[in-house]
Amino acid sequence: MATVSVKVKSPKGELQWLFISGKGKEKKDNPGKFQYKASVVCDTKEAKPLIDMIDAFWKDNKPAGAKKPNTCGYRPATVRSDKVDEDGDAIYEEVPGKTEFFFATGATWPDGKQKVIRVYNAKAREVSLGDKRVGNGSIGYLSGNMAIYNVAGNQGVNLYLEAVQLTKFIELSADDGFEA
Repeated sequence: MATVSVKVKSPKGELQWLFISGKGKEKKDNPGKFQYKASVVCDTKEAKPLIDMIDAFWKDNKPAGAKKPNTCGYRPATVRSDKVDEDGDAIYEEVPGKTEFFFATGATWPDGKQKVIRVYNAKAREVSLGDKRVGNGSIGYLSGNMAIYNVAGNQGVNLYLEAVQLTKFIELSADDGFEA
């Protein structure tokens, strides 16, 4: 089966956890490998067309014998609560009416060259952030490609990050939160 890839753009929403420059973020399941990643939280009503598109893409392109995807690039948005479980780990609770989309891609090409995640302003003009980093609470869109993955019995839909459009930029602050 040939690999099918479709361009996708998220709904406008609150951007979170953007790792789109430098080495990226180390993969939990593959130490030593880095990826660029970002998520966007938006109203579920506005997310519905993309959710329907992802679900239809899975249905039309899923590997033979696959039933339900392990992941599909979206889930109900969650927020960390004040509660912890019996192991002391934080408990996350769903945010009613909100959906979160996850985009990620390897930080390098197969030949070892660094990938570049393009950044655009509100007028869709490419910009350079220089040393600035995008902070949580920035507003915008994520775009990239959607494709099926089928690795070691795990199957689903990946959203591969290619670009970010910022309509409201909040710079990531290096403030540690301590007052003088």
